[in-house]
Amino acid sequence: TVDVYCNGAGELLRAAADPGHKIDVEAKRAELNRGLHALDTFLAEDGHAVGGELSLADCTLVPWLFYANMLTRSGDDALTRHPRLTRYIAFIGEQPLTQRIWGEMDEAFRAFMARWKAQQTRE
Repeated sequence: TVDVYCNGAGELLRAAADPGHKIDVEAKRAELNRGLHALDTFLAEDGHAVGGELSLADCTLVPWLFYANMLTRSGDDALTRHPRLTRYIAFIGEQPLTQRIWGEMDEAFRAFMARWKAQQTRE
């Protein structure tokens, strides 16, 4: 579900950062909303994504959520309109492993953006 229907989060973020990246924002947002609705349906009621322990589902969701959470921080409420997803984000965000992964991703993302912005300035 995330790979096929929720990649709109990344596209929306890229379009916001890169004026040269043209997308149909309305279509991407609609696709993302459909994907988030499906994801919300599939998530477990409490705890990890499925079952009571860490699984491949969490391994897929945690890195994707790093970027999806950027939408929320930018004022987009797409993720917060889905109760299971909201609960999952709160739960998984408190896990030490998730915090470590998101910290490493944040460091790498900041380095990438600094290099990208420097390249844009040179061009």
